[in-house]
Amino acid sequence: MENEANEFAAELMKYQEEVSYEVARNCDLGLQVLEEMKRYIK
Repeated sequence: MENEANEFAAELMKYQEEVSYEVARNCDLGLQVLEEMKRYIK
């Protein structure tokens, strides 16, 4: 499970720059991302 979380985090890091502007404009999307992270990080 830890490996999956690490891979997920790596994907987020690659994706972060692309979506950071959209997340800043859309708080709901940001909250959805945080909820997904909570599922992977336990």
